[in-house]
Amino acid sequence: MLCVKCGIPLSGDEEFCPNCGIRLCDISLIPDRVKPSDVYEGGEAHRPQVGLTGEAPVSSPRIGDSKEIKRKTNGWAIASLIFGIGAFTFVPIFGAIFAITFALIARRDIERSDGLQGGGYCAVAGLTLGVLGILLPSALLVLFLAWGVVFRDHGGAAKDNLIGAVEVARIYYLQNNNSFSGMRAKDLLEIDESLDIRDAPGRSPEVVYIDEASKNIARLYCYSRKGKKYVAAADGDRWRFKFGSHGESGKEWLQDLWHDLNPMD
Repeated sequence: MLCVKCGIPLSGDEEFCPNCGIRLCDISLIPDRVKPSDVYEGGEAHRPQVGLTGEAPVSSPRIGDSKEIKRKTNGWAIASLIFGIGAFTFVPIFGAIFAITFALIARRDIERSDGLQGGGYCAVAGLTLGVLGILLPSALLVLFLAWGVVFRDHGGAAKDNLIGAVEVARIYYLQNNNSFSGMRAKDLLEIDESLDIRDAPGRSPEVVYIDEASKNIARLYCYSRKGKKYVAAADGDRWRFKFGSHGESGKEWLQDLWHDLNPMD
């Protein structure tokens, strides 16, 4: 007798074909219709057109015949990717937080699905975008604060020195019969030796210079370490200050930059 599938000779006592593994029913009822010449070079025979019952036989499943199971994309992974993109568009920061959270949930579910769920790449992309969505704004915030603290010139010392010199200049004005005439740096140092004041011109940082002194008009200035010029001008006993101007151009004397301030009050 011959195997109905692969066509090799059989003794008739086998329950399974030793070559192809097909289960053999009552082998004595199967005619020798399959010949070795019908076998493919790969070892598989032509299937007979008629089986034992006169119907087309049902082929036995073989290794590799099963269809690949189609994996379903994890919904958390898709949500993570969407919020990761949103972290750079319509929901910054909060979108990044949701993207990271959903990505971690998706990766956990995918690992537990035994290969039935996909979307790992979406989860990784969402996680990456979420992390970047937090790190980049944080880095920008740190740079902004660093610029404000380190790089920005507040000129605190220069302003304080200028205001202190104005206070002493007002004392000189009152002692000199309400006049700034003849006011020099040495005169103000006699009133307050702690002043760092000189007669103009000069540009040393945080040093106050007397630029002008007449009966009712006085003008002092001081430069910060970054080159910003702070100016105090007096008209009688009333002083006005301009902070933050650069250089000595007359165009910088804009009325809206002046601030009324009375240091003695």
